[in-house]
Amino acid sequence: MDGTRPPGDDWFDQRDAAPPVEEHPPWVPAGERPPAGGRPAAPAATIGGRRLQPAGAVLLAGLVAFALGLFLNAASLQRTAKAMPYGLERTVAVDVMRPVAGIGHFLFLDRPSAQASRLLGRSAPEQQEGRVLSELGKPSAGPSARPTGPPTAAHPLRVWVGGDSMAQNTGAQIVQYARRTGVMKATLDYHISTGLSRPDYYDWPQRLRYIQRFVQPDVAVAFFGANDAQPVMYEGQVLQAGSPLWDALYHRRVGEAMDLLSNAGRTRVYWVGLPIMEDAGFSQRVAMLDAVFKSEAATRPDVVYVDSWKLFATPKGTYADYLRTADGQLTLMRQSDGIHMTLAGASRQGWAIVARIARDYHASPPAP
Repeated sequence: MDGTRPPGDDWFDQRDAAPPVEEHPPWVPAGERPPAGGRPAAPAATIGGRRLQPAGAVLLAGLVAFALGLFLNAASLQRTAKAMPYGLERTVAVDVMRPVAGIGHFLFLDRPSAQASRLLGRSAPEQQEGRVLSELGKPSAGPSARPTGPPTAAHPLRVWVGGDSMAQNTGAQIVQYARRTGVMKATLDYHISTGLSRPDYYDWPQRLRYIQRFVQPDVAVAFFGANDAQPVMYEGQVLQAGSPLWDALYHRRVGEAMDLLSNAGRTRVYWVGLPIMEDAGFSQRVAMLDAVFKSEAATRPDVVYVDSWKLFATPKGTYADYLRTADGQLTLMRQSDGIHMTLAGASRQGWAIVARIARDYHASPPAP
């Protein structure tokens, strides 16, 4: 052999062939053997048995999840932004959420959240119009007149309970106590995060006109003020809560709401004052609002002011989460926010209101 290759396609030099597959001893686990004919594959980085992902991939997945969540909840976030007190933060939040909500609606991404809210009874205020009609029945042909005699089972007293979030738990107890009297029929109509200061967010005067036109209650129990001590926009000017102009405007709005509810004397209004609050600064603002309620109610014979402050203050006039019940038991009355009622607190307030109504209409109050 002279070392030259003979012609022919079927000839090859063994030196040019792939290297032979390396045999491994049988005690080397198969998963640790390198692939035949190549270098061993680099093992994937792991921590605690979990494979690590590149930082870029993790960041991208997080951004996609954030964007999806933002668009799915854009409508709710936009409502929250609009409900913020007037100022730079609200302006920025509203400006940011406006296009986001528009894109989410255009792409139908806001539909699942809206449907879930409706199923849970948490629809936006503007989506809840008309839901009390089926509860109180069809309106009469003309304006109703206030009952002249005690209510009966055949002709029960029609009670509308409404307002902001303070009406939620107590209102539910009022409905239950009213039913137990046997001569009252109540319905609850509350809207969270609303009030009289911000008709741009939720127009309560329009809602109250609707109530008087279609529901025509004999009695209205109103809860307002929890969200009202905030700056308001009026004729292009931001009025700070407690300022003389703000105070005059709020007096007017409270009086308008009372007049709309009383409906020229056809409905007796029980305007529920706000209770003492855990936060001292908030309590001062609440006391300011209660003074407005008392003042406006005093000028209207069809409006009764119901004091809640004394009902939830200690004998020393201070705030306490726990108060004693009629049987002397120390019971938790307020939620952890120091504002809203627990079930026991709502029961305490609800019974006091229904008992007052029953006494005014010469009916027997429910058992506490």
